[in-house]
Amino acid sequence: MTELLSDPKHIRGDLRQIEQTLRRGFDIPDVLFRRTAHIVGKLLNDDKPAREQLAAARVVIALAEYNRSLQPVLAQVEHHHTHDIGPVTESNIEAQRAKRSARLTRRV
Repeated sequence: MTELLSDPKHIRGDLRQIEQTLRRGFDIPDVLFRRTAHIVGKLLNDDKPAREQLAAARVVIALAEYNRSLQPVLAQVEHHHTHDIGPVTESNIEAQRAKRSARLTRRV
């Protein structure tokens, strides 16, 4: 068996294996990652057969999905302006909360 991406006759099959590996969530070695990026770039920029370019594009999509899965998802924070209900202090917090809730329910 040859090393991945070393035989030009098996590039499409090798790219398919790399794509499946990424989609299954497995890490790939940095050396193979760099070689994959180089090969994919050449395939997409050169005048190669559509089958090879499609295989390269699938790897790019798999890499993007893999990278997205590594990044933490930030929770969206709901932001409300309270300047129209006045300052909130410890003594009036419940009253101000009721005003804000009433205002929010009117929007819905």
